[in-house]
Amino acid sequence: MYATVSSTPFGVPSSPASPAVSEPWMGERYQRRDPIAFITLVRNHHRAIFHLVHALLRDEVAAEKITQQVFSRARRRLGRSQGASSVVEWIYYASFRFVRMYHWRSTGPMARRRMMATMSNNQPGLDLDVFVRVIARHPGKLDPRDCELLALRHVLGMSLTNIAQLLRMHPYEVANRLTWARERVCKLCHRPAAEAEKPAALALSA
Repeated sequence: MYATVSSTPFGVPSSPASPAVSEPWMGERYQRRDPIAFITLVRNHHRAIFHLVHALLRDEVAAEKITQQVFSRARRRLGRSQGASSVVEWIYYASFRFVRMYHWRSTGPMARRRMMATMSNNQPGLDLDVFVRVIARHPGKLDPRDCELLALRHVLGMSLTNIAQLLRMHPYEVANRLTWARERVCKLCHRPAAEAEKPAALALSA
């Protein structure tokens, strides 16, 4: 079992250790086969990844399994990374990708087709590069519920109605908060709203 001291974009209290202080040297140390570098990565982000996955799947066993999978892949990736920050962003990408694969496997063909149609229609989208960068580099800057709404909508492809039912919110409130949350992501990344709202696929190699 990995250590679970961390901060999380979904509202878990931050640890005293600051990732910004401890991670700049991490990639170099791991390339020298220093195990402390990987331990630092786990301590700073394990709990955040677990709570992110659990918030989307509502399944503790699946969340723990996916979290272990993410850090297992990250351990192999860390030694060949160009920098520690790219590894941190990658673990959030990988988490979203594994969550989406798990969620889609657990749904039937008709539900999967509806979700894919939702993600490819003309509704406002979210550049997932931007979203991952914000939650990895600016933990706590987005409201936890807004992070959850963005992930449910743009990672899992859930409809506004289904999100409203899941979170016990009115569909209009879901739509309004999604609009606000996308704008907040744009501001944090210093990008115009029109650029950050283009549809984008979550493409990465795990």
